[in-house]
Amino acid sequence: MKMNLIMRCSAASPLRDERYGTVWETAGPETSLTQLSFAHAEVDVGKTLPAHFHERMSEIYHVVSGTGVMLLDGIPQEIHAGDTVSLPPNTIHSLINTGMEPVRLLVATSPTYDPKDDHEI
Repeated sequence: MKMNLIMRCSAASPLRDERYGTVWETAGPETSLTQLSFAHAEVDVGKTLPAHFHERMSEIYHVVSGTGVMLLDGIPQEIHAGDTVSLPPNTIHSLINTGMEPVRLLVATSPTYDPKDDHEI
């Protein structure tokens, strides 16, 4: 039997972290991918995604809406809708929502997301 290759965001289980917001993974091992994961994420107003890095994973954050500040290896940089942030392995990164609405992101990781490769600072 062939696996369903379409995952609706509304069908994904929300992963809620009260420190910053919510993530919905829509593609990864559960959809038979082995080298790439894809998720929708929201950083709530006034919240901060904790500083962390990944030893093996590369990430891309694409800002769909909202504004904030990315700290990239400690250097603050403003982000806005339409911006794409490339995060090679070992880049310490954090996102602060400085706006009046959630920061909505599309997030891709390669290889697939592995929570054991999330190292908070």
